[in-house]
Amino acid sequence: MIYILAFIEGFLVMAFELLAARFIAPYFGNSIYVWTAVLGLTMISLLIGYFLGGRIVHIGKHNKFPLPTLILSSIILLMLPTITNLLKVISNNFDLVFGSLAAAFTLLFFPLVLLGSVSAQFIQQISEKDTLAGVSSGNIYSVSTMGGVIGTFLIGLYMIPHVGMRGTCLYLGLSTGLLFLTIYFLQHKLILKSFLFLLGIIGSLFLIQSYKTPTSISSDLGDTLYFSDSMMGKLEVVKTKRNTFLLNNGAIQSKYSLKEGASSLLYTHAIAGAASFLPVQNRNKALLIGLAAGTLINELLNLDFKKIEAVDIDPRTKYISENYFDVDKNSFDFIEDDGRHYLRKSNELYDLIIIDVSAGDSQPFHLYTLEAFKEYKNKLSEDGMIIINILDLIQRSKFTTTEKIGDGLLKAGFKPYLLKNLYGKQYSAFCIKNEIPHEKIIVATQSNLFDRVNNVDERKLNKCCSKIQYVRSLSSNWHRMSELKINFSNTPFTDNLSKMELMSYKKSKKLKSNLN
Repeated sequence: MIYILAFIEGFLVMAFELLAARFIAPYFGNSIYVWTAVLGLTMISLLIGYFLGGRIVHIGKHNKFPLPTLILSSIILLMLPTITNLLKVISNNFDLVFGSLAAAFTLLFFPLVLLGSVSAQFIQQISEKDTLAGVSSGNIYSVSTMGGVIGTFLIGLYMIPHVGMRGTCLYLGLSTGLLFLTIYFLQHKLILKSFLFLLGIIGSLFLIQSYKTPTSISSDLGDTLYFSDSMMGKLEVVKTKRNTFLLNNGAIQSKYSLKEGASSLLYTHAIAGAASFLPVQNRNKALLIGLAAGTLINELLNLDFKKIEAVDIDPRTKYISENYFDVDKNSFDFIEDDGRHYLRKSNELYDLIIIDVSAGDSQPFHLYTLEAFKEYKNKLSEDGMIIINILDLIQRSKFTTTEKIGDGLLKAGFKPYLLKNLYGKQYSAFCIKNEIPHEKIIVATQSNLFDRVNNVDERKLNKCCSKIQYVRSLSSNWHRMSELKINFSNTPFTDNLSKMELMSYKKSKKLKSNLN
């Protein structure tokens, strides 16, 4: 029985750790700072728990506390969705580093201290049965670690993707709590009825409080057509009278006009306008890193690209794009993979590579380093083009992320161009005043393509793009609408040192609050 309880204890430790990371993600992202906070608070909490467990053994109370402690841990697991309401307050008052630490402390400290304290008590109970202390401790920690391993794979690969985080809390909290209660009642028959009644009332109140809120992130925006919660984040499709939205962790990733049958976001058409500079004979293979709702797929189809591949680490995007955003499943090849990893192993040469990746609040830094750009260059045809969409401040003196990405492209041998005046003067002034970030689009080639092609016939633009003044101006007068920055700071992001996550947090948080 002790070994069974030790196994479940290890299982619950990993449950809290994985769930905490996922609950924190909508507020602080999935960056190294978040995972450092989660892992660090896990170790600190267990350390204190081990110490307290040793003190309990020292005073001879180790036969009384393990089961009540485990029962309390299960109750906290049931309460976890309610506790996460505090994260919004934390995110409004702390920066990325301290906010991640405070959030991890809120979700992990008390349950993991409780779970850590039972290990020493289990070891003492086994040792009292004429087992050497070293043998009993080795057995307990082995069984507990085995529970953690199985819990990691079961929860991370199955439960969270299929039943969501709230469902995982509910099922694990109830099942483990009932098991602990059953064992407890077998040992304390006289208090069975009263304890069951009290626990039933408490548990019902917490469950009602925890699960009465809708799983939808943005139910006020419109009708939720699709909602899914997994290790990759919360994806939601919301429909209004005029548009269909795709949200990732509450941040808008795509906006699709039902009337036009195309994206309502300017950056999508600006990317298509830049891609139209590729000569028709060079429009053979295009690679889109980051599928989202797939609105760029239709833009590339209208530009007559012969083969289109879309790489996304989240397979849900394929289902969403085909079922809610009118993307033909036969029009592109979908690859479930990390974009950089796929390119590294691919033998293809592409005429166009578009990097448009977002994890809700942040963009994966490893796709924007100097080493990554060198890998992209090796996969481009001679006149191939790379287009990068990033989130940054509009004010020229403050978009340091854009500059560092430009640095990487220059050092990798590209000629990077930055699209100017993507937004109107009035809107740009508003964004500058309020420091609201928006898209920055960099277009780069390794040849003199843009020196040879001065403009594009507007009749060759997509039907939807040709209606947009900015795209028409971009196509008719490229050099007036773009600029080649040569005075970069010469400090690109690298695999070894990248501060992109830290630099992007405040900007993405500001944008998200503005959208809401």
